[in-house]
Amino acid sequence: MPIMIFSFLRATIQKLGRPATTKEVEEEIMQRLPMCTDHTAVHLRELESEKVVAKKFDKNLKGFVWSIPKPYDRMSFHEMIEKFPQLYKESLYIYAIYEFDKTLDFDDVVNILYDLSEGADTRPGIKAIKDKFAEKFVEKYAKKD
Repeated sequence: MPIMIFSFLRATIQKLGRPATTKEVEEEIMQRLPMCTDHTAVHLRELESEKVVAKKFDKNLKGFVWSIPKPYDRMSFHEMIEKFPQLYKESLYIYAIYEFDKTLDFDDVVNILYDLSEGADTRPGIKAIKDKFAEKFVEKYAKKD
């Protein structure tokens, strides 16, 4: 889920107007896609090792905050997938949906996953996601030519 966590971090930073704590990112995720909250810190560290995000201590908040350095702060969801295929392939839930329709943006994928998980905070299996998506949502979400 690294690409997903990256996208949620970006949304949190935009909302707050400053770098975000892990807890703030988790709160954003909990509001939008609860099933993806549990591994936030792990994926932030993974993104940090790729130098896609940066961590520093914020004296005012008395804790560590995450930011997105240039040029990644301006990269679209699609550009991130293209530039970091290994992070994309580790983002199994995005991969399961995005492979059906590569024109979907991040919010589309989040909305689809929320529908498929029924807003639960536990993750269904990847196969279950693919099967449910194929069965119930392809017609609803597929882009028409």
